[in-house]
Amino acid sequence: MLPGLAALLVSSGSLGAAEPPTLRIAVRPAELVAPGGEMRTLDLQTVLDLAARENLDSRFSVAVAEAAEGEREASDARWWPTFTVSALARHTDGTVQGTVGDIETTVFSTALASAILRWELNPAATQYAQLLGAAGLATVARQTRDDAAEFLRLTRLLEEKGLGLGVDVQRARAELARRQQVLAETQEAFRLASIRLAETLNIDPGTVILPADEAIGPPELPGAENLEELTSKGLSGRPESRSTAQDVAAAESRLAALRWDAHGPGVSVELQQGWLGKEFPEARGRSVYSAQVGWSFAPYQIGEVHAAHARLDAARLSQQGTLQRIRAEVAASREAVQLSRQRLVLAAEALDAAENALRISRLRFEQGIGNMLEVLQAQDVLAAARAEAVSVIVDAHRAVFELRHAVGGPIGAP
Repeated sequence: MLPGLAALLVSSGSLGAAEPPTLRIAVRPAELVAPGGEMRTLDLQTVLDLAARENLDSRFSVAVAEAAEGEREASDARWWPTFTVSALARHTDGTVQGTVGDIETTVFSTALASAILRWELNPAATQYAQLLGAAGLATVARQTRDDAAEFLRLTRLLEEKGLGLGVDVQRARAELARRQQVLAETQEAFRLASIRLAETLNIDPGTVILPADEAIGPPELPGAENLEELTSKGLSGRPESRSTAQDVAAAESRLAALRWDAHGPGVSVELQQGWLGKEFPEARGRSVYSAQVGWSFAPYQIGEVHAAHARLDAARLSQQGTLQRIRAEVAASREAVQLSRQRLVLAAEALDAAENALRISRLRFEQGIGNMLEVLQAQDVLAAARAEAVSVIVDAHRAVFELRHAVGGPIGAP
């Protein structure tokens, strides 16, 4: 199941695939960390492969699923009768030998063990998107720092020519220091995102994980399927719905088995083949056949039958709760995808407008028309628009991952 889910999550392509192409934030992984430390570059497919193989929670879930499969096989085998083969040699002094057949009762019971294989790939994919988003925010902070440095250079140049004020230079210096502080904070956030992903992938947290993508852009959003179709896919495709159905069937089988255990038939068949005599050559053969049919009644198991009734009720309630949760997750993830579609368009418009505003404000300042505060405000607006664009893109990727997880299968492309 896990490799199939890995292919499902990357079916829309790399996180760098952009739609629309204008909303695209460069990452430049080589600039994210200082040289010298241990680094590892991963793309989304590699992250999912590592999560399938190395994630401890996933490996534990696989072991639980294998144990449950073994219990199911053992339960199925209990329907078969028990066969016993033995040999006995006995010397008896006297003329008469008596034998009494032992009665063995076979009791039928069934139990179906089930375990849900946890989908740890979805958190791994989301954490990779968050890592890429943190890298994008660090790049945005670096670009804003570079803009502040360029503006400081411009104010000093104008001051040297007698066209600017000394206070403008000091303001530009303060703005550059503030932007350097923001850059340090975003670099720390990227490092923390790397540590979280390393923990999920069972990698040494001291290793800095670098995204292979050179830019982060919007994902390919799925088509606008109606809620009923997506909910139907989720109810039929999610492993939780299948597992809870198996739990109910197992509880029903267990209740039926306990009823037979408490008051049900018992069957015993015995065959003996032997020889009687003082010496083996003179021994005479003897065959004994016996069969017994009875009816058992065990009052002490009445309480177990009542408990089995309660477990069946609990299994049915759990099934209802699981199906309701799946419906809610499908609805919420579908709304998130629809919202992301709108936010991506607005973020692209805001980023384009902010870039144009900064360009115009700088030109006005160089020509002596505008003032310094106008440029600083334009820089703030552009920095906020870039950061918002990264946030919107990451949220869009998360929404697509969550929708695929919610429906438990592929979703249509636009």
